[in-house]
Amino acid sequence: MPFRAIGVVVLALSMWARAAGACPDCESARLVQATVFDHRFWMNLVLIATPLLVLSVMCAWLYRLGIEPTDTGRPEHE
Repeated sequence: MPFRAIGVVVLALSMWARAAGACPDCESARLVQATVFDHRFWMNLVLIATPLLVLSVMCAWLYRLGIEPTDTGRPEHE
């Protein structure tokens, strides 16, 4: 029960803090946009997306490969 109360408090506080949403064009927001969308944007995007792509391909390959059923001692469904 105390974990639920902590979650409710955290949710209420996160909805109450609106400083970032109130200032989309302030100096710090312009600095962050310039940092994110600089000349290395595509390289950073590739570096982030490549591990996800490799993991997805491995999961799809393992799913396609399948796992042989093991004997659990229960009768099979017909």
